[in-house]
Amino acid sequence: MTAALAHETEHGTYRVEEWRDRPDHDIDVIVSYRPRRDEGEKRFTAYRWHADGTWSHLDAGWKHLQTARQEVTQAPAGAPLDRPELIALLGHALPTAVAS
Repeated sequence: MTAALAHETEHGTYRVEEWRDRPDHDIDVIVSYRPRRDEGEKRFTAYRWHADGTWSHLDAGWKHLQTARQEVTQAPAGAPLDRPELIALLGHALPTAVAS
């Protein structure tokens, strides 16, 4: 799935690239981050939606979307996500059946 969902901050822009279903019914969402003002290269990270409705940041980061696609399912879940603006953005990326 490809999405055109984005969230701009004073430091850069987060953009949802795609989501991936997991066999355990969780969903991984790949997100790109582009700093403002040429402060660095575009990077990719991912977040995991858990079937209990919570989110966690994955302990991984990538320089290329293709690498993120290949490795996201092996990335371990890290700390719970506690940024409301990112949770809202990610929530819009979930498949309709899950988000309702």
